[in-house]
Amino acid sequence: MIKRRHLLQISAALLAGQSLGLRAQSAAGEGAQLPLIQRLIPSSGETLPVMGMGTSRTFDTAADDESLANLTAVLQAFFAGGGSVIDSSPMYGNAETRVGDVLRAMQERPPLFAATKVWTTGRQQGIAQMEESARRMDVQTFDLIAVHNLQDWQTQLDTLKAWKEEGKVRYIGITTSHGRDHEALVEIMRSQPLDFVQFSYNIEDRSAETELLPVAAWSECCARTLAEDGPLALQYGPPYAPLQAAIARIMAARGAPVTAEQVFITSGCQQGLHIAGRLLMDPDSGALVDQFVFPGVRQAFGGPGRELRELPSDVERGLDLAAVERALGREPRPRAMVVVPAFHNPLGRSLDDAACDRLVELARAADVTIVEDDPYGLLRFEG
Repeated sequence: MIKRRHLLQISAALLAGQSLGLRAQSAAGEGAQLPLIQRLIPSSGETLPVMGMGTSRTFDTAADDESLANLTAVLQAFFAGGGSVIDSSPMYGNAETRVGDVLRAMQERPPLFAATKVWTTGRQQGIAQMEESARRMDVQTFDLIAVHNLQDWQTQLDTLKAWKEEGKVRYIGITTSHGRDHEALVEIMRSQPLDFVQFSYNIEDRSAETELLPVAAWSECCARTLAEDGPLALQYGPPYAPLQAAIARIMAARGAPVTAEQVFITSGCQQGLHIAGRLLMDPDSGALVDQFVFPGVRQAFGGPGRELRELPSDVERGLDLAAVERALGREPRPRAMVVVPAFHNPLGRSLDDAACDRLVELARAADVTIVEDDPYGLLRFEG
């Protein structure tokens, strides 16, 4: 149920949108050329306009002269504005046929990204339906075919994957217009090599924000990385610059500004700890470590002649700062202090800002380097 407050907010947004639309029309009337907004297809890097032409209901017309003239005018304006994506489905009545009628009548066919769906049960039935869609829309090779509303999706997706390998379709996907199918769609997105997904997402059903969009974003990230830098990202070699830049942005947001060039990427936490241990420790030096420390820390900072002093911590207080202060005052002074301030394993405790500030103050006064072991700091749900 939409509440009155939300309705007022929507109304205000619509009024603002209308105002902006009038300004855009005015600018266009004065000869301004607005850039076409496009988006990458993650699996290939190809770009598409962010808006396409849907055909449900509006193209489901009779083949009379008036209807064809109206649809022709619509598509001519669409192509003239830079549009290319036309999406249809056998579910939409005469829509596929009307699209084909208009395209056949054009003297010169503009660039087209043709998309449709398969919406039936059974392998042969699916093949027959897709072949009929190609005939109706006057398309030799579809750019995209998606399984519509998860109908017999395992069977139809197997056919689509084979067609993609054979060059009969360029991209494959799956759709659902029902929020109740989001859970099933998430599992399909995680397990199947999809190029496109379509799902319900509106003002009254925003579950996609937590269920589907994060999975789609992760899939997009992986697909773009493999498409753009696959060999470099998956092989040994020089540091991966996009990852260095991303880590630098994360660190800056967390209050530790660094440049991308200062980020050293290791093969894992253990290698990072060993490098820190070799840089900071001498054969006869010591370090402070949590009593419940990860065993790899003892391997990295311990060894013959080195003293590891344990710092007490518990689930109620976390790290005992009074014990830290006493340990820092003992001779010989330690060279390093290894701590896990966020989501301590196994205690699950995180130090608050005041405790972290105090820890930094104590280390600075004693001229001791803090090594923050932080494998879990970005995994919090909130706060």
